Amino acid sequence: EISLLPRRDRFIAQAILSRDRIDLNQEFRRCWRIHGQGERRVTFRVPPEGAMLRFGTGTLLGGGESRLRLVASAPGRKAGELLNVAIGRRGDGWSDQRVDLSAWAGEELTLRFQVESTAGSRAIRLIGSPVVRAMGGLQRPSVVLVVVDTLRADRLSAYGHPERLSPHLDRLARRGLVFSRVRAPSSWTIPSTAALLTGRYPGVPGVEKGSVPAVDPGAPTLAERFSRQGYSTGGFSANFELVGFRGFLRGVETWYLAPYQDAHLTARQLNQRALAFLRTRGEEPFFLFLQYMDPHEPYDAPTPEYPRGKSAGPFSIERGHRWQDGTIVPLIMGWDRLDGPDEQARLEGFYHEEVTYVDHCLGHR
Repeated sequence: EISLLPRRDRFIAQAILSRDRIDLNQEFRRCWRIHGQGERRVTFRVPPEGAMLRFGTGTLLGGGESRLRLVASAPGRKAGELLNVAIGRRGDGWSDQRVDLSAWAGEELTLRFQVESTAGSRAIRLIGSPVVRAMGGLQRPSVVLVVVDTLRADRLSAYGHPERLSPHLDRLARRGLVFSRVRAPSSWTIPSTAALLTGRYPGVPGVEKGSVPAVDPGAPTLAERFSRQGYSTGGFSANFELVGFRGFLRGVETWYLAPYQDAHLTARQLNQRALAFLRTRGEEPFFLFLQYMDPHEPYDAPTPEYPRGKSAGPFSIERGHRWQDGTIVPLIMGWDRLDGPDEQARLEGFYHEEVTYVDHCLGHR
């Protein structure tokens, strides 16, 4: 793999959470930024078996028309244009590009990414996550890592629950390997996810408060390991806590993070974005990280697909249970805040609906 990556720097408020990455519609990528018009140039040797160049284009600031020209040149060859495409307007999101470099297999190649624009110097165009990967070689399996936030093991039939709340996960368990004894290294998302992605216990001072990078800077992440082996990498998280400055984006080419103001992104919505990513991968192996927030509170599984039945009506115990107002659902605080067994059963009914909903989305084809 030959990664074409820019120097690390910061840029305006929109990039604060990602440091060296910029998001378009909450999809973060490592970027080259071109003010007004200009070019970026990179020279490398194409692998003997050929290679594929992949990158995205987009607009961060400014209007006007703009185009990207990709020009290739090699010693003893005449320079030629490989690509000439319009760059989307601000708010459009990323536009993915793929360019076959097999014609230069084994040669030293110079690529010039030229942005031409009718806008002034205040316009900023982006070239996101440019990377070149060797083609051919051994066939490797793709890997998907799925994390379901706040899913209790004892609510799955695979772990003994009497109701069939999770048929898709249960079928996966029957076909795979199930661990009967598993312990999380922490009680909450940030340190537990950091440990999952690195294989190391949380040990950085301040991690429990989320004030420093949660991912050990000295530990390679799963995404970094896969990337070094030629895998395409992507991550899609419905939990806005997994931000770049905590280290969760390391090694990931495309990272979608639910915006804070929409903290409860549904499993179906997350699937739509992840499937769009997969449709652009072609035949290359990929590593995909998916982090769902169902069945985290608030308990509001979509209807009418999953009518509330016994749990009919909105859940409320004299106070809200939304992220925005800072309150926490009583299930997290303890049963002492519930008014009797009927209220407890009603709350469990809401939770079970969430479990069924996320299982249905995991089984989506």
